[in-house]
Amino acid sequence: MCYGGDEFGQVTKVYFTDSLHGFSLSNWGTLLTTIDGAQTWQNQCFEIGQTMPSGVVVHFKEIALSGNKGFLLANDAWSAGNWIFRTSNGGVTWAEWTTFAGGLKGRYYRKVYFHGTNSIFICGAAGKVIRSFDGGNTFDTLTTSPVGDLYNMKFFDSLNGMMVGVGEGNTQLTFRSDNGGISWFQVNVPGYNRPFYWIEQGLDGTVYLGGELSADSSFIFKSDFMVVPSSLAIQNTTLTNGQTKCYNATQTINVAGNGTTFTIQNGGNATLIAGQNIVYLPGTSVDEGGYMWGYITPNGQYCGTKAPSAPAVLTSQEEPISGIEKSSFKIYPNPTTGNFTLELTGDVQADKISMDVYGMFGEKVLTATLNGERKQEFSLSDRQTAVYFIRVIAGDKIETLKIIKQ
Repeated sequence: MCYGGDEFGQVTKVYFTDSLHGFSLSNWGTLLTTIDGAQTWQNQCFEIGQTMPSGVVVHFKEIALSGNKGFLLANDAWSAGNWIFRTSNGGVTWAEWTTFAGGLKGRYYRKVYFHGTNSIFICGAAGKVIRSFDGGNTFDTLTTSPVGDLYNMKFFDSLNGMMVGVGEGNTQLTFRSDNGGISWFQVNVPGYNRPFYWIEQGLDGTVYLGGELSADSSFIFKSDFMVVPSSLAIQNTTLTNGQTKCYNATQTINVAGNGTTFTIQNGGNATLIAGQNIVYLPGTSVDEGGYMWGYITPNGQYCGTKAPSAPAVLTSQEEPISGIEKSSFKIYPNPTTGNFTLELTGDVQADKISMDVYGMFGEKVLTATLNGERKQEFSLSDRQTAVYFIRVIAGDKIETLKIIKQ
């Protein structure tokens, strides 16, 4: 028997694995696929096993893939059964997965979540969680306590995660894990006792929970629970006049890069706090009058504490970050893949010019002296991709230039 209905019901989810390949799930057994970025859609038909009764009407509810592995969740409106379909070829074909599909007493699974490269979670009714920690080679199950209907889950870093759902009496049911999903413990989100159905996290680490007040009314709850992510990429973001943002990560913050941008316009303000590294990549720019301050936290304090004031940082190729009206030096090419040239462009008269190159944390990575030359080439080929600062001293002139090593 081949399943894949011709009757189009309510769309329950649209899911893309890349810019071209995607799936559209709906009630009444319709699973559509596209391979051309949603220009055209085809009804996908696949074989089902013997556990699905004849004449059943399947509602497709959830889908998630990671590489070639994926899961598709469905339930039947009439008999309230539940099914899990599994793919190992990126969704080209699906097979019914019967190992854990039963046992929910007429209720069904609702969420598939891939966490990193090896962890897979499927959660649903009756507090059931199917999980794998070896990329899907083996699975086991656990049942939360108290038992409830689990609707959603999300991990904020490699260890910290959250599950939400509906508890007894239509109350909130919230669980946390601090060990990558090995164990879960119930937490109470104070101030509200309605069910939560979704979880999102802001760039500052704040966790937001959402739910419904009624059939036509919803709410968003800002949780006091905050997880600072281990790493953060700030890309395709512009802070305009009056906008102030704080970004944090316990390890590394990467700014722009790979063709993306991070721009702070006049009047914009950004604070970046990391535990280990802040990497400013090509595409990072701060307009005159904009402010950016990035630092490594010395005491584990992240966003939410007062940050020190910051000077304006200018980032055009030949413009000094120190705000000097006219530079007496220039560096090129900038960005560079390795070698760069320092050239005197003004009326600097000095027999000896010293140059020092510093990394983002103030460490000196290169020092040199120009004895009478007005142009000299240097190399950062053995240095990692990052932003470096070049301090040039010529007589009574001191200037600082910024160079980006790609």
